[in-house]
Amino acid sequence: RKQVEAKTRGFDRLVLDKSADIDRWAGLLQTLVEEVPKAYVFANNHYAGHGPATIRALALKIGE
Repeated sequence: RKQVEAKTRGFDRLVLDKSADIDRWAGLLQTLVEEVPKAYVFANNHYAGHGPATIRALALKIGE
């Protein structure tokens, strides 16, 4: 949170590059798809600066 807040006062865009983290999360979710066919994933704005963009990036990685 402090990293994002140090770079911006708004949460209207991606601020930090979290693509490596998103790749890891996507990989984990893909390994679970057989056992857990439906998952609800949430991303806080403080994670990379814009929660909806973070979720879109994750969905693209897992092919949703």
